[in-house]
Amino acid sequence: FDRGLEHSGASRRSAPCRSHNSNTPTPRVFSLGVPVDQVVNGHDLAATFGDNSFDLVMCFDTLEHDDKFWITVQEMKRILKPGGYLFIGVPSRNCPLHGHPDDYWRFMESGVKKVIFNGFEDVYIDVQWDNPAHAAEDEIYGWGRKPL
Repeated sequence: FDRGLEHSGASRRSAPCRSHNSNTPTPRVFSLGVPVDQVVNGHDLAATFGDNSFDLVMCFDTLEHDDKFWITVQEMKRILKPGGYLFIGVPSRNCPLHGHPDDYWRFMESGVKKVIFNGFEDVYIDVQWDNPAHAAEDEIYGWGRKPL
């Protein structure tokens, strides 16, 4: 989900981002065209797609850029069909700031479980430490199933 550039006043421009296994910035452009079919504000998912529309919703490296991420989380849950899966990836304490245009949040394991996957079943959380010498976790990945 490309949350909110059209509402933030920021231009759609290449934004450097770092791949999980590299310190080399890679330009990334979010705009319509291959492979992007539609750009939607995460706060408007249900209005755009309707409730219970998807078997799978995936959101990686996005929620930290959302000033009200909990609205996007609720919208993702709304568009997910009963029995469908939500997959997420969020930065944790050791992930550096990377504002494109802004960077608001870092997530902890208990917050991912109790806030993002609240009410879900079969929840799995994987806390990533990219370097064992790091004093804190780098990223958190997880998935869970919306109850039938």
